[in-house]
Amino acid sequence: MSGLFTVAIAALAALFYLAAALLLKGWGQIPVWVTVSGVVLTLVIASLLEMEALRRARFAEVVLLIICTEVTLALALSRFLFHDGFSALELCGIAMMLAGIVLLLTGAAAPVHANDTKAMERRAG
Repeated sequence: MSGLFTVAIAALAALFYLAAALLLKGWGQIPVWVTVSGVVLTLVIASLLEMEALRRARFAEVVLLIICTEVTLALALSRFLFHDGFSALELCGIAMMLAGIVLLLTGAAAPVHANDTKAMERRAG
């Protein structure tokens, strides 16, 4: 369950990074103060979520998951707007995102604490 929660946190971070990019894209259509405050707020929230995900899992899995989620969501959104199917690049992004999720859920990302390692060494030796 902890791995699933970590995946959810990382996916939320990716959504907030994507929201910041969408706010920047609408720079000329939204008042400047709304754009700047929205971008700052979404980036702060995304950074906090990413730090929490990194606290729960290893760096490589979290970064892989966040980047692949962002890319896949952006490509899926563009496909939804243009009414096309998925390309090979999009399918690779989805496959990489799923690989990151599998790594997190299998427990490969479980942090090893120094105290736990010392306790195991004392029991073994």
